[in-house]
Amino acid sequence: MLQEIITGKDNQLYTFTGYCNKEQKILAYICKRKERQYPIHFGIGCFHVSENNEEVINIGRRFVENIKYSGIFGIELKKESRDGKYKFGELNMRFLMGNELNVKSGIDLPYIYYKDMSGQKVDPVAFFKDNVKLTNVFLDISSFWQYHRLKEIKLWEWIKSYKGKVSDTYFAMDDLRPFGYILYKYILTIPRKFRKIFSHRNNGSE
Repeated sequence: MLQEIITGKDNQLYTFTGYCNKEQKILAYICKRKERQYPIHFGIGCFHVSENNEEVINIGRRFVENIKYSGIFGIELKKESRDGKYKFGELNMRFLMGNELNVKSGIDLPYIYYKDMSGQKVDPVAFFKDNVKLTNVFLDISSFWQYHRLKEIKLWEWIKSYKGKVSDTYFAMDDLRPFGYILYKYILTIPRKFRKIFSHRNNGSE
């Protein structure tokens, strides 16, 4: 199957995600933007920001309402660099990897889903916190080097993106084991990453 590539930078990828009950009513939603992803250009999000983008929200709402959808949804849109319009990428009918951002923004989708499916009363939530940030710091470090190599980001820009309150996908003070395990796995990859960097430099100098 052939598909057209939607042109534009990685930070123009948006996701409208939420939950519709059995009556196809949206009980909660949030809009987020990918700041970076890994591998770059065609990877998974490693730095997300909640963003109240009304155009993306309206497009997403119309889509789920028109198809009479019920359940968890995540609609990905990208702003096309050629015409400035938002283009449909995909619909995910599951919880996404950046779900912790939803919780930090005030939209606890797993809990809302559980309450509704267990027959408990769920009041619609129509507000989420703007400019909440979530990173997978180890993937983001790797993505930085790829963006930086292509001159798509400067070091000070990457550092500046961490200004304010930023949560990590794995880090939690009350349970450090997941973060510790990911840190351990990341340390094991450092020698290979350095070999790859030096190999790239040597090939470029030949």
